[in-house]
Amino acid sequence: RTVMEAVTSILGGGLQVGILLQGKKIHDDSKTLLQTGISCSNEHDDVGFMLEPNTIHAPKFSSTDPCPPLSPKETEPLN
Repeated sequence: RTVMEAVTSILGGGLQVGILLQGKKIHDDSKTLLQTGISCSNEHDDVGFMLEPNTIHAPKFSSTDPCPPLSPKETEPLN
């Protein structure tokens, strides 16, 4: 199983987990940890995670919604 399959099964598909390696997002989440360059020898702060809405399962909001969701440009990864 890939990392994303395992995490998605835990979260139920409403969110997806973005993986960061040395501050850069890993875009091809179908790769294994070793294929992306993540190994046991990495420092703990080399690898990070961020929660993102799953656009396939995300609810649609109307333009009159008083609390629309934040766009990806308005969010920052936690440090």
